[in-house]
Amino acid sequence: MTNLFKMILEARFKIYAITLPVNTSVLIVALALVSLILAACSLAPAPARLVALPMAATPTVFPFGDEPTPTPLPLPTLVAAKVAIGRQVYMKHCATCHGPNAEGEDPDATGRNAQGFYPAPPHDESGHTWHHPDSQLIDIIKNGRPEEPGLFAAMPAFSHLLSEQEIEAVLTYFKSLWTEEQRRLQAEITILQSSP
Repeated sequence: MTNLFKMILEARFKIYAITLPVNTSVLIVALALVSLILAACSLAPAPARLVALPMAATPTVFPFGDEPTPTPLPLPTLVAAKVAIGRQVYMKHCATCHGPNAEGEDPDATGRNAQGFYPAPPHDESGHTWHHPDSQLIDIIKNGRPEEPGLFAAMPAFSHLLSEQEIEAVLTYFKSLWTEEQRRLQAEITILQSSP
């Protein structure tokens, strides 16, 4: 041991005007404990953060904040035959109100129609149908919507006219009118909504 270190260990410290003798082994143990505590604090991982990735079906915990680049869901496939059936069903039951190309009752309308209601909404890429999960859209087609006085006319229920397959085909037809990005986002919304 160097003389300076020995002098420090043998010195007397004044704590609040009380002189205490320094026991070398106690000081070494105390310094070792303080060193271990400080080392443990500096090595402790950052608190875990809950990170919800926009392209993931469920949130993932990354304990050190190393967030991976989200991988987009694959673009859902549209079966051409189902799109064709959906268009036929749409033309027969929906086009009267929502337009022959799903562009809405009056795509140029900025206000209410002659009955005082907002026009039937578009279901193509210009509308917001893609903002809703499949289950909600299927429910609206099946069960309709009640009139909202001064806002929206009632939409009739189609559960007594259309089979499950025809309703799904109409929804597939709508999806064929959306952009790839809208289809991808709507698929994610559907997955997130169906997750517990």
